[in-house]
Amino acid sequence: MDFIEKLRDQQNKLTKSEIKLGNYIASHNREVIYDTLKALSDNTKTITKEALSSFDVHLPQFKEQAKIGSFFKQLDDTIALHQRKLDLFKEQKKGLLQKMFV
Repeated sequence: MDFIEKLRDQQNKLTKSEIKLGNYIASHNREVIYDTLKALSDNTKTITKEALSSFDVHLPQFKEQAKIGSFFKQLDDTIALHQRKLDLFKEQKKGLLQKMFV
């Protein structure tokens, strides 16, 4: 099974935190990957499996990945909590405005 097939196989098993971690890692490697793909595309019509497998993608150790994932989950939970509070305050404001003009 090649790299792309492994990615497709794992695609539906990812959590939000894992997706955010992947996006974070990709954003830090984006320029290197883009420059390499651009150089390759200037000379060839397609990108080969060998060209893709030659990329050095630097990933944090699993322990660090777990900490990053935990941080993003905590951040998601905090954002959700504050969103719920904001929604409650908006409802309260709406009710107070209705009472004020009745």
